[in-house]
Amino acid sequence: MTVKCMTTTAPRQAKSTQKRAAAADLMKLRVRMLYAGITVNDIAAGLGVHRTLVSHALQGRRKDALRRVKKFLDQRRDDDNG
Repeated sequence: MTVKCMTTTAPRQAKSTQKRAAAADLMKLRVRMLYAGITVNDIAAGLGVHRTLVSHALQGRRKDALRRVKKFLDQRRDDDNG
């Protein structure tokens, strides 16, 4: 009995591309924080969560919390522009 390997490189390439895109998004958030003078502690206080949750989100470990951080930064930007 022979076994054929059905793997291809396409799923790996897709995952690799997704990881690069996620890393780029995280870097953009950190740059926005730097220019705005916002710290992890500021975001945590604004969201009412612990600092480590925000830190883990910015490191890519907590995707659910990352959405909240992005929303918070967007609101801060809108407040600054408005």
